[in-house]
Amino acid sequence: MNSRIAFMSFVVIISVIILFLMISDKVDGRTQCIGLCYMMDDCTAACIKSGFGAGKCVGWENPDMCCCDLPDK
Repeated sequence: MNSRIAFMSFVVIISVIILFLMISDKVDGRTQCIGLCYMMDDCTAACIKSGFGAGKCVGWENPDMCCCDLPDK
């Protein structure tokens, strides 16, 4: 009985690891931060000048990083 429980636990753990490895390649933020917002007048304009898509100031409590959307490939 204990060997069955151990085997099933092993199978579940391996399945979770394989699933994590398969999904981690596909999840992509598709953003790049180019600087601090207080150093730029307009984050969106700075992103477009740099060749990216639209941008916005992001952060947890104080949005201070200007991050741009990467263009589609």
